[in-house]
Amino acid sequence: MGALGIESLAVAIILIATTHGTIGFIVNTRREVPDAYEQHKVRLGRALLLGLELLVAADIIRTVALEPTLPNVKIVERMHVLENRS
Repeated sequence: MGALGIESLAVAIILIATTHGTIGFIVNTRREVPDAYEQHKVRLGRALLLGLELLVAADIIRTVALEPTLPNVKIVERMHVLENRS
């Protein structure tokens, strides 16, 4: 149940931030803000990054909590190593 809640939160964050950011972009464009598009890209990128981080956390919780076997723990370890490379 915990992983599902985190996934729902991630989807909500992505949807709300995308909607809010797009509305802000439209308003800034109409006000002729010089860097409206750049601001929009940054806000959207932050929202997507946060949402994806939460989705990864939910996947890790599901993988380890449902079946805490050695292969599953190794999968989580590999994911952690790949995540820390970037």
